[in-house]
Amino acid sequence: MKAALAVVVAATPAFEAVVNIPALRLGTLDMAIANLLGSSLFDIAILAGDDLFYSGGSLLAHPEASHTLIAFTAVMMSALAIAGFIYRPQVRAVFGLT
Repeated sequence: MKAALAVVVAATPAFEAVVNIPALRLGTLDMAIANLLGSSLFDIAILAGDDLFYSGGSLLAHPEASHTLIAFTAVMMSALAIAGFIYRPQVRAVFGLT
């Protein structure tokens, strides 16, 4: 199980970097953020589908401690992104991008 988790952890950021690095170079910060949030929503959809076919009851009722920490971190990062959309600054300059 830990080997499969290590593969997922190593492979997922590689695909994100392939899209986000060129998006940031082009100055399309919104595209980079949308890619990250879209990937997170897709992962949540996969988890919901897995929960339908899990025979041991609710999938979220049997997490390991490490998975709980990862899920909590993902929820906090998504909440921070949503707060950034709600309270968007008038002028934004991230890494020199405007």
